[in-house]
Amino acid sequence: MAELGFLLRENTSVVVLIFGLVATFFVAQAWMTGQASGARAEESGEVVRFGAYDNYASGGLMVFVSVRTAEGRLLGLIASPDSLADCRIGSRIRLVRRGAILAVAPRGCVPSSST
Repeated sequence: MAELGFLLRENTSVVVLIFGLVATFFVAQAWMTGQASGARAEESGEVVRFGAYDNYASGGLMVFVSVRTAEGRLLGLIASPDSLADCRIGSRIRLVRRGAILAVAPRGCVPSSST
């Protein structure tokens, strides 16, 4: 037991650093959980552009859409190709907000009757 006390006294900065990192992890985890909770709110935006990039980690193509919200903010959101199937540039797109997290609704755009 005396050896443990010696190690702790000699390495106080390392012990404090490890404790700080563990505490930071738990605080960040609690904050992220709080951001995704809350009531689901429907919003809408306007499609500005589409894009895609190769995601080597998942072995597939990641699709994103740039959306201008009702407040005028321009956001880039990752979405599934199925949720963007009926979307065109200038289309209204449905968005879902939970806390601070904004995502494309499962059926993002309503098909226009003129196509």
